[in-house]
Amino acid sequence: MENSRSLRALLGQRAYEHVGDLDVAVAGVAYDSRRVEPGFVFVAVRGFVHDGLDFVGEAIARGAVAVVAESRLDPAELNVSVTVQIESARSTLAGLAAAWYHEPSESLQVAGITGTNGKTTVTALLEDMFAENSPSGRWSTTQVSIAGRSAPTPRTTPEALELQAALAEMLEADCAQVVIEVSSHAQRLQRTAGTRFASATFTNLSPDHLDFHADMDDYFDAKSTLFSTLDADALAIINYSDPRGAALAQLSTGRVVGYGWADTEAEYRMTTFDSAPSGSRLVITTPAGDLELATPLFGRANAENLAAAVATALELGSGREHVTKVVADFLGEPGRLQPIDAGQPFSVLVDFAHTPGALEAALEAARSIASEGRVISVFGCGGDRHQGKRPMMGRIAAEASDLTIVTSDNPRGEAPEAIADAIVEGITPADLGHVRVELDRAAAIRLAIAEAAQGDCVLIAGKGHETAQIFADRTVPFDDARVAMQSLRQLGVAE
Repeated sequence: MENSRSLRALLGQRAYEHVGDLDVAVAGVAYDSRRVEPGFVFVAVRGFVHDGLDFVGEAIARGAVAVVAESRLDPAELNVSVTVQIESARSTLAGLAAAWYHEPSESLQVAGITGTNGKTTVTALLEDMFAENSPSGRWSTTQVSIAGRSAPTPRTTPEALELQAALAEMLEADCAQVVIEVSSHAQRLQRTAGTRFASATFTNLSPDHLDFHADMDDYFDAKSTLFSTLDADALAIINYSDPRGAALAQLSTGRVVGYGWADTEAEYRMTTFDSAPSGSRLVITTPAGDLELATPLFGRANAENLAAAVATALELGSGREHVTKVVADFLGEPGRLQPIDAGQPFSVLVDFAHTPGALEAALEAARSIASEGRVISVFGCGGDRHQGKRPMMGRIAAEASDLTIVTSDNPRGEAPEAIADAIVEGITPADLGHVRVELDRAAAIRLAIAEAAQGDCVLIAGKGHETAQIFADRTVPFDDARVAMQSLRQLGVAE
């Protein structure tokens, strides 16, 4: 990679106004003034808490030679070579990042996965399916993986600069196909604006992030931009069983391929699904004939996740036999209907379900395991997040569980008691008799396990793979799976 290029070359054909020398050599791009090095261009992005304009002085002190901002700035006053005024700092940052890393997505087959629930499972499946003939890459909620090397990630979809750096590293590691989760935040904040997608896959839409989006239509609109900006030769893989699927298909600028249950007109239709905790059987009718899959996963939500991954992989060139083997070997992602097995006579599942739709799906899966036993659920809702879903989730949990234990999730800046009260408000008087409140999450998990008997299923929902609990004044280590295992051993119910 070149050590420096002119700012003019990096800006390309986008519209801008400038004062100063556009041919100045640039040694790097930054939007965080703390990461500026001598010769960098600093992009002043307006955030939710801070405005990048407030840090221009610090960036210049660290050696920035150019500043890009939505405001008109005087380079002579700032003592930099050039200032550039643009309409959108975020869009320009994405373009500069892609240009700096030599447009890596142009040489990769990038699959984007969006939707409220199921994204992480689908990306994990696709990472394995893409590895049939060459190394593959992945960026998801749980990890970034480059040719088999993985590390934790700070967010579902990174800022544009980090995303383009990761794509460039994947290309350098000889990855041919890459799958990334694309959040609604990422779309609104244009983090993927510099990425060319070979495909976009839609899983589903249910209430979430309504602290960030004005309403469900705004949330859908953010998701849909991934599909309305596809190249004509790209694929739009859409869940026709979701109520928003048809509208999304109309908005897509790529070639639409549908997946869904047997009652849809999708190209990939799930015609048979026998779900059991010991292993499930799924038959998908595809354009090339029926595909019978054996999988360790269970629950209708996972059937849709499998169909999404299968449709995407096959349309992008994966072999049917390889896809079938990946599905048979895939045990699931940590915190996604993760079984906790210490030899106890009942089931314990840890799941990330933190939305109404995800909780409903997880409880359906728990009921399929419990069979004639009871479903005991433990869940809470995060603080400083969409408050409207709290009573909805309370109602869903109480209606679908034989015993519901309302507890804390990540309270953040809110009082745990207030969050629990909002959850309980959604529960009908008829269901309140089998609802308890225990704000200490570890105690709530122990209570659920102590209550469980042979044939029951305990669902611990909300945090999934997370390993910390966030309070207003502290963050403490907390892992649902570890606490559940410790509880099983402490209570003597494990073999």
